[in-house]
Amino acid sequence: MKKIRALFLVSLLAVLTSCHNVKEIHNQAYAVGMGVDYVEGEYHIILQFLDFSNVAKTDQQKSAEPVPVWMAKGKGRTIETALNDIFNTIQMRVNFEQLNLVLFGENMIASTEQLEEAFNTFTSSFTVRLTAWSYITKEKLEDVFTSSIIFDFPFSYSRLNQPDEGSKQSATVQAISLREFVMQLNEKTKTTIVPSIELNKDLMMKEQTKEPAAVINGAHLFKDKTYKGWLSIQELTGFIWTNNKSERSITEFEPEKGKILAVELLEPNLKLIPEKAKGSYNIEVDLTALIKESVDQHVTQNNIKKEIENLIKEEIEKTYKTAKKLGADIFQLEDHAYRYHLKDWRKYKEEQKNINLSDVTVNVQTLYSIDKYKSIKNDANTKRE
Repeated sequence: MKKIRALFLVSLLAVLTSCHNVKEIHNQAYAVGMGVDYVEGEYHIILQFLDFSNVAKTDQQKSAEPVPVWMAKGKGRTIETALNDIFNTIQMRVNFEQLNLVLFGENMIASTEQLEEAFNTFTSSFTVRLTAWSYITKEKLEDVFTSSIIFDFPFSYSRLNQPDEGSKQSATVQAISLREFVMQLNEKTKTTIVPSIELNKDLMMKEQTKEPAAVINGAHLFKDKTYKGWLSIQELTGFIWTNNKSERSITEFEPEKGKILAVELLEPNLKLIPEKAKGSYNIEVDLTALIKESVDQHVTQNNIKKEIENLIKEEIEKTYKTAKKLGADIFQLEDHAYRYHLKDWRKYKEEQKNINLSDVTVNVQTLYSIDKYKSIKNDANTKRE
């Protein structure tokens, strides 16, 4: 009887300690980036993989040698067959659970049908993470995935992969997740804003060798499942400075001839105020301004405050009008009316009235010098030991 019990316990222990059908990490190919493009009637897919042999080799989580970028390419008449082209080539099982970045080629946005097919593929797969950041680029996808990261860090440390970190120092077009992209594209009143990527070959250098770096150069706009067009960073300035997800922006102006003043715009709070009788909206913006350098005594803070307010108002109106020419609603006026004033929105639609921007009000709170600001804010960019 004792022998039978012992044999049973040994068998039970073997079952409990085994991991059936579980693959070891080093026996899988972890896709951390995906590129999707449409070329000559075929989908082209690029997968970028994480190289575990060069991860966390030092205390700084950085390899002593430049980290190689491993990629695989496939193509097919559907996205599934393009992926299968990769599966037939690669020797390991592909794991999408760490996917953090999806790049769409500009050919993909020529027809929303192509985008929708891509979205259907992603949403029907239980292994693809819809939290991955999404961008659109005209560059070759493999060139973006192999662009340089300072100090030879892995590409997963790039601003494309960690957009929130970079935005704390300098605001740009807000990153959008794959889930948000899918959801917003199917909302008739929503203008979807997707950052665009280009390779800049002049800004970063390793010793005296120029290194191409991926930077955000603007945004592609969609509304009601229709591609509306592209706006540059300069054309989007009013939106970047004032949207509620922005944290820090730098601008400059000339309060007097020959004197350029740099001012930091912090923590904007933008409100949409409906003018129901007119079928329009007012925009109200509150923000803090931080003077980045000393100011001559005869240049008063009230003068600076007024100039900054006028500058921001001008940029908001310019961005709104530029996007409107494309048929886009950059400040989401119609979407706000649809969500919070549905009866009015229906009335405007029945009367075939467009919801327009009526007025812009900007209030710059008391300007701070760096020394004063650091005393009231625990901020890494202004705190000095």
